[in-house]
Amino acid sequence: MFFLLVALLLLPCDGTDAVCSCNWEDNWWLNLVEDLIQLYGNPDRSASELHVSDARKNISRSASTSWRLLEEVALEQGLCQRDPAVLRTGSGIIWRFNPAWIEFAVNSSRTAEANFLKELCLPGQVATDLLCSQFLTFAGKPSAGSLLAAGRRVRRIRVLAPLLSDCLEASPWPLRSADLDAYADSWEAFQNKTWDWLNQQGAVRHHREPLQDLPVTLSQLTFQGQAELRRAKLPEDLRRCLPLRRQEKCWPRRAASLSQSCTRCCDPTYPRGQSSCFGGIWTFEVCCVPDDIVAGWAPAPPKVEEIVGPGTPDGNWLMLQEFRHELQEGCHAGSPAPARPKKLIWQELKRWVKKARGMSGGQQRLFPELDLLVSTHACVGPEVEVPWFLRAGKDGSATSWEEIAAEAGAICGQGKLVDGELVSKLGRRVLVPCRQPLPGGGRHKLEPYGLELMESCELAEGSPGNNSCRCGSRACSSLRTPGTSCCRGMHAGVEWRGLGILTGELRTNIAHFARDALWLHSLFRGNASLESLGAGSEGLQPELVLTKHAATECIENDYCVKTGRKAIFEMEEFLEEVAVQGISPRPPTFDAGDPTQNGTVCFEVVAQRWRPWAASGHQVQSFRAKALRKCKIQDRGLNKKIVMIRRDSKSRQWRDEQTVKQHLKALAASIGSTLTTANLGQLTPCEQVEVLHDAMIMTGVHGADLTNMIFLPAGAAVVEVAVECEVEGGSIDTPFWRGPGTLMKGSLTEQARAIWRQQNRQGTCPPSGATLPHDEWLQGYPTSQFAKLARQANLLYT
Repeated sequence: MFFLLVALLLLPCDGTDAVCSCNWEDNWWLNLVEDLIQLYGNPDRSASELHVSDARKNISRSASTSWRLLEEVALEQGLCQRDPAVLRTGSGIIWRFNPAWIEFAVNSSRTAEANFLKELCLPGQVATDLLCSQFLTFAGKPSAGSLLAAGRRVRRIRVLAPLLSDCLEASPWPLRSADLDAYADSWEAFQNKTWDWLNQQGAVRHHREPLQDLPVTLSQLTFQGQAELRRAKLPEDLRRCLPLRRQEKCWPRRAASLSQSCTRCCDPTYPRGQSSCFGGIWTFEVCCVPDDIVAGWAPAPPKVEEIVGPGTPDGNWLMLQEFRHELQEGCHAGSPAPARPKKLIWQELKRWVKKARGMSGGQQRLFPELDLLVSTHACVGPEVEVPWFLRAGKDGSATSWEEIAAEAGAICGQGKLVDGELVSKLGRRVLVPCRQPLPGGGRHKLEPYGLELMESCELAEGSPGNNSCRCGSRACSSLRTPGTSCCRGMHAGVEWRGLGILTGELRTNIAHFARDALWLHSLFRGNASLESLGAGSEGLQPELVLTKHAATECIENDYCVKTGRKAIFEMEEFLEEVAVQGISPRPPTFDAGDPTQNGTVCFEVVAQRWRPWAASGHQVQSFRAKALRKCKIQDRGLNKKIVMIRRDSKSRQWRDEQTVKQHLKALAASIGSTLTTANLGQLTPCEQVEVLHDAMIMTGVHGADLTNMIFLPAGAAVVEVAVECEVEGGSIDTPFWRGPGTLMKGSLTEQARAIWRQQNRQGTCPPSGATLPHDEWLQGYPTSQFAKLARQANLLYT
């Protein structure tokens, strides 16, 4: 024993784990761990369970479940029949703890030393000595032989336990060194009192004869420790085998082959274990322990599984098949019906303007095919909210703004039909670009945030003290109180001007201002538009009018402030310059949000766009051509080039940008395309045009940068990721209609909401928060604003 102790103490410091290592393959040590847990794992266990006596002071072998288990292990399983220090071979008996063996292990290579200790399994030897010393002590009436044999086992524990102190509690063995030391101490105290007496009794009696008048009680020799399985610290291969599934009888106590070895069969190298080990009722799920014992194992994957196909649960197969079908079908939907010539519509507009100007009261009318909402005798007061109104007259009231909005689908409804436009064909999965206008046209809703819908109010011209001003049947005050007053011209008189072209979108956000810029470009493309609105021969001077969000600073649905700053960012200024490029002279700008404006300003005629994106494929491409000329960029047309949009902002980022890049890189390489990533916010306007003007695919996360699709060549594709949809005329954050004339607080807001509630009760509006099925998001409402732009720009979009 001394040589064993010295040899093991001389092991290198980094060999600590090797001292506690064991070979678990034959299940023997796994079962012994399970024995310890069942015998000593109950915190409520009484230490006297193993030596309960009957009325005659006889030890009862059926006193407890713990005793029956110990008896089974010791006798039936042969745990204590042989001394673990003895190895019987064909050449005779070899002592396992022979000092020569230990010396050889210490001086040999690291692998040999580790293998020796692994086969020896010192913690297992200690556990064996612990259980056998308890069995020999309490198996029956004590004899000199049983107590001397038990004492030898405990002395070995005394020697080995200190060697295991640094690794035992980090090992799978549910024992503590302190408990083993205390157990050895109790035996040492017992032997100090009884050793000489035991030897004397052994000399005069047969070792197996029961002892009489034992000078001390045996109850002090019970093991008082607590066995605790520390599963979290178990290596992965043992975690599937402890606690051992004994009730299912999966694993014999001593494996006869590798197919009976728990650690081999439940090997975590194989997600569902080694299939050759299992069969019948003994399945992997029954015999191997899951990491989460409560939740159990997840269902096993099928032996044959269709990953992509018609039967896959996520529906991607059908979606992609629909996508492919829509691409193949293209725009072959028949010849379009002859659209009314634009020239005739412009002439109709000219006649209506002339007639409406001759009336004393203001009039307003929607011309869908011309992207125009036209008003006559329209005025704006000095109040902060930029409140526009029509001059009331005695020769008939104008069409109410509520009627115009409802007829054009601004509140609820299908919207207005626009014919003869070159736009993409709308599908369930994709927008497909077309070579000619689609038959039947398309419906659009009146919903620009910057639109001004006007009610008819009296204009008190030249009567600053007039308090009898009327608005319909209501009396009006000279102060602007939302919902109650509407009279104008009662402060500093009225100034009349000619033709006002209203732009009310934010001039600091490309996604908003590009709507006005494309409309202005379309409006100024020829002379017919301005002439029909009263410019030229009619003598009306056209002016660009900043109103609504272009003229004030405000928070949505809250009061706004007139600052007069005329703030506009670099890209938005570039878009404005492109829109009016070639117009000479350039129309002057009137700021309806100028805080120094104290009086009322009226225009003979006012023109506004009535839908979000007032353009078609031809118009967007002509805008692109003007941008290229302004930047002096040669048009290279459509090239094999993929552009991935990046951003600096924390929001609207790619979930895993590097993975997306790798996939796009593989796609580009497979089709012989280049791949470019661009942070558009770091580029000048012309640099942004340069990057995108020859790309065949543009992809990005939902955000204002996608507006730059207007610089893509005809036939290009746009892929929008993380789409944010909104109810047309509503928004993604409120079920109420927040469209024309209501984005700033005022009387129109409450009137519009009242109409919305009424139509909602009638069932003509979408329910609050309702959306279409995910596979129909391109159609109807809700939809993405960039899907609408791609459709009008005649681009492929998904």
